[in-house]
Amino acid sequence: MNKKYKAIVSVIAGATILAGVILPVAMSEQTKVYAKWFNKTDSQEYREEDKAVTELYESQPNDQKDDKIPAEVIVSTKDGKMERVVIQSEQAAVIAVAIDKAVTEALQEAVGKGDKVWLLDPVKVIQNNAATYGFDADHDSFTLVSEVYKSEKSGTGEASVLVNHGDKYYLVRLTQPTGSGATKIWQISSIKEVKVKTSVENSKDNKVDIGPGVEGLDYDKVVRWQQNVDAGRELWRLDPLKVAKMEGKSYGFNDNDTYTIIRKLNSSTIARHGQIDIEVNHDGKLYTMILVRPFGGGDAIWTTYKVIGQKPPVTTPAPTPTEIVLFQVFDKFYGWKWQKGSYPKDMAFATVVDYEGQLKNDNRIPEAALLKLKDVDFSKKVALVAYLGSSSGGYGIGIEKVTMSGNNMTVLVRTKSPRPGDMVTMMLTYPSDFVLIDRNVVDIWGGVNVTFVDQQGQVLSKNKLTITHR
Repeated sequence: MNKKYKAIVSVIAGATILAGVILPVAMSEQTKVYAKWFNKTDSQEYREEDKAVTELYESQPNDQKDDKIPAEVIVSTKDGKMERVVIQSEQAAVIAVAIDKAVTEALQEAVGKGDKVWLLDPVKVIQNNAATYGFDADHDSFTLVSEVYKSEKSGTGEASVLVNHGDKYYLVRLTQPTGSGATKIWQISSIKEVKVKTSVENSKDNKVDIGPGVEGLDYDKVVRWQQNVDAGRELWRLDPLKVAKMEGKSYGFNDNDTYTIIRKLNSSTIARHGQIDIEVNHDGKLYTMILVRPFGGGDAIWTTYKVIGQKPPVTTPAPTPTEIVLFQVFDKFYGWKWQKGSYPKDMAFATVVDYEGQLKNDNRIPEAALLKLKDVDFSKKVALVAYLGSSSGGYGIGIEKVTMSGNNMTVLVRTKSPRPGDMVTMMLTYPSDFVLIDRNVVDIWGGVNVTFVDQQGQVLSKNKLTITHR
């Protein structure tokens, strides 16, 4: 046996007798960990007792021993540096780990009860049992290379983690012995030493690194998105599931759909800085959203690369929403100011799609304030109504501007109240204003989020406008 392999192999061989306590699968005394570095040049030197080990390795499914080695991985070292690690080849060596079915089922049951939930994370499975395999949890780096919840070859979950131990790199493969999915435990199935080539990434001051980029992305847009995140805005772009749900609306998906991560890649031929595949169940049909990381290092964003599946709702992403002005008046409310500390308690706002229905189902705005809508053709129009509430003379409310960006509408409202010392009448008034918008503008998939704001930017009301077809 080559001397450079002896240290890690001896640790594993010595750990075999403690397997019932410290191995990830909490193996029983009858379960053995088979470890052997295979080398064709010394095959004639195998002892008789090594034959069982050889047979165990040869019996492993092909997808566990002959998988294509990932070409590239971005590794975060202990000192905070980012390394680009190119995995060039496997060494002619393997440690195969036998898994006890009864033990794994017991562990799966324990996880279901909230115990040992770290078994659901392939990286933590290795870290929590690092010493068993000759690794150092405190000083080694552990990087997820790939995670697939249902392999086409084996039908179960598979993952691989790159471990940097000293000056050597090892590719640790894991499987989900009790089934596939995010709720199933991970267990180590094999460990191989790999030959790599490393280079330090541009990660100074935790700034993102574009690298060669992702072909087909609009980098003018993604750079702006990354800048927003760096400034503390749109932080949802750091969460792949939230990105899928937000950007999925451009493809025709909605909040009622289910989103499930089915694969994670630290690096891929599409995106060197990371790829995540998310399965979307939309109206009983399954689609796959491929998300990519266009930058590396720091808090890099995720965005959609493409959607695949049979006849997806929309074949191409919708353009980035731009603000459209639907209504605006100038100088009508010049000099209006709100002098009070608060607004009337009965102040109200509404999006009206049916006059009679509004009177019947919403009594917040009195009929006197809605009379002007009585003759509106609501088959072609919708009304945005702002009502200040019952008040005396000198008060007013008006709609100055209506804008729309994607599914979001903003209604700018101006308000005024008497200045100190102004003469006012005590007659009760019902200040209100309305604007008519073409119905087809708001008749869009998923409805429209309508926000009323005053001249100070204070949010006065939020509601959802959805056109129902009968």
